[in-house]
Amino acid sequence: MRPIRGNGRPEAGYFTSGGVRVPSVSEVLGLMGEREGLNHFFAEHGRYGFVLAEKKAEAGTRVHAAAEAMVWDDVESVPALLDPEDGDPEVGGWALKSFEAWSRWWATSFLQLEVLATELPMVHEGFTVGFMELPYGGTPDLVGRLGMYGLVVVDTKTGDTITPEHFCQLAAYAELWKARTGDEVETGVVVRAGQDGRLAVSVLPDPTWRRAKAGWRAARAYHAVHSELAPQAEGLCA
Repeated sequence: MRPIRGNGRPEAGYFTSGGVRVPSVSEVLGLMGEREGLNHFFAEHGRYGFVLAEKKAEAGTRVHAAAEAMVWDDVESVPALLDPEDGDPEVGGWALKSFEAWSRWWATSFLQLEVLATELPMVHEGFTVGFMELPYGGTPDLVGRLGMYGLVVVDTKTGDTITPEHFCQLAAYAELWKARTGDEVETGVVVRAGQDGRLAVSVLPDPTWRRAKAGWRAARAYHAVHSELAPQAEGLCA
């Protein structure tokens, strides 16, 4: 297949072919352990935590845009994506450090990486867990064939930590790709390009990958049950 450069996460959300809105991978996993990490972050940084979180998120967005440009050989646009003239210089500094870390991974990987798609929004309308039909949508950073590892999904993280939910996120993207193409993803790759300039890369070994896939199925089922039961629980307190 010809490589696909997608349009990124749709602002309006994800919808089935029949126009029904479905949850995103991020929405589903937001009910899991990520919330605990955010609570710790805000407890550590106080009121400034909200401002800092927004700045960190903006830096991450810039890095993802610059990384995608680099993948498609659009090198000239990278500086402006990382540090626009009217942007916050502090955010620009974090983005630059993170991108430099990501670039170290790219420099050692691009020769053996066949890129198949980047930032491609997808919806899995036929995903099931047990008797439940649980469609969802998501947009992986990159899908490609990586040397001896075969078909992989790659996700870049610019935050301070990597959590089990991030592994489940990769598994969710793998299911999306399989639904679209019929091809089984062999494993996931997490590239942590920290805003402190540190780089850590993990190609998930088979036992971890299998648990991540099971974790995604459990998370999607929990989200569905929670969405159904939450209004009833809230009604008891009204």
